[in-house]
Amino acid sequence: MRIYCFIATKKNEYLNQTIFSILSLLKHNKTNTDFDKIIIFTDRLKYFEDFFNLSKLPIELIELNPTLTDDWLRPAKNIFRIKLKVFEHIWNSYPQANIIFMDSDTVVTTNMKRWFQLLEDKLTLMNTDEGNISHNRTYGIRVLYKNISSKNILINSQPFIIPTTLHMFNAGVIGIGHKNKQVLLNTISFHDDFFNSTQHYNSEQISLSYVLSTQTQLETCDDDLIHYWYFKEFQKMIDRTIEELKNLNWDDRFKYTLPIDYLPTRKKFKSIPFAIKFKLKRKLYRLGLIDSYVDF
Repeated sequence: MRIYCFIATKKNEYLNQTIFSILSLLKHNKTNTDFDKIIIFTDRLKYFEDFFNLSKLPIELIELNPTLTDDWLRPAKNIFRIKLKVFEHIWNSYPQANIIFMDSDTVVTTNMKRWFQLLEDKLTLMNTDEGNISHNRTYGIRVLYKNISSKNILINSQPFIIPTTLHMFNAGVIGIGHKNKQVLLNTISFHDDFFNSTQHYNSEQISLSYVLSTQTQLETCDDDLIHYWYFKEFQKMIDRTIEELKNLNWDDRFKYTLPIDYLPTRKKFKSIPFAIKFKLKRKLYRLGLIDSYVDF
């Protein structure tokens, strides 16, 4: 079974991001042919029930209630641990599932069918390779490495040193197949020990990067989607789009052209000179498509 998975909780902006992401997914990927099911873990069931025609789409809603959340947070108490636990939960119901988890702030730009076959072949998947952790061009990753490399880390009660050759992979997408269930369990165990030693909120990303890259063949899918964590101004456009779609009947919603052209890829955005970025955001601001253009 081929399953896409999302987590969407609390604020409307996260719910709208998830709806937008699923619409982009459905635009390029056909049910039954390219995938079998979409599962949304949420504490706002009615929001999705009101938007999606669940009688026509293979979308399953699972209530993410406080009892379940508290259980999944133990023992690490790191909110991102939930991203790992949803795999276990799905496998309890669908033991043969190959699962691709996607953050809500993702937009699919092409067909992703081939990734499920790779998961069946025991490969794993993450969003993008962000480079070597110890010699990274990104300030945040350099600071992260400096912080965790100074900690006394114990994994399975044994001293552990982060390899200087480790690459950080963005966890906006996580793909793990049923044949790699033990790898997922190893990742959760590594995460819990790592978080206990460092108390770092990025423990889930580091754990996935380390375990998947050392125990499997890890691939990336950054050419197939945009993970726009770097361009949050896009939120206003998403909210506007979802409100317009709510006024259309269900069939017409699929004929609607999603405003994806305004969303630059991470690679393209990084290459744009500062002055051009400023002009771009100012133009989008004047069009009423973003809330501000000063802070970026």
